Amino acid sequence: MKRKAIMVLLALGTVGGFASGFASMRCHARQRHETFERHVADVCVRAARESDGETARSGDKAPDRAAASDR
Repeated sequence: MKRKAIMVLLALGTVGGFASGFASMRCHARQRHETFERHVADVCVRAARESDGETARSGDKAPDRAAASDR
């Protein structure tokens, strides 16, 4: 009887441990995804600001692509 109880407890512990591990992995995957999205948005904002800054420093508007292709 004692041996069966120990086997049941070990089996429950194993199942509980795997369930906890999978739940933890799912939670951390969501955090990694959100962190990556924030990083990509940050990179895009920085690139847009640099582009606007270069346009302002040059003193004129961005070159017209149609005029550039006519040359």
